[in-house]
Amino acid sequence: MNTSHTTAALPPWIAPKDVAAHLGVSERTVIRLCRSGDLKGRRIGKRLLRIDRNSVLKMTGEA
Repeated sequence: MNTSHTTAALPPWIAPKDVAAHLGVSERTVIRLCRSGDLKGRRIGKRLLRIDRNSVLKMTGEA
């Protein structure tokens, strides 16, 4: 896991690329985690995806 991002620096809704950087995985993996239900994501329009900060923190054990 990449610890370059701190918990306080994460906004309530996070872009997949930022979640990927925080978790140390690819953006594609983040999208797969959203589709499987492991991360809580929300579509804004047809293309824009944002992931809930709390689900990211739960996955990393920081919550």
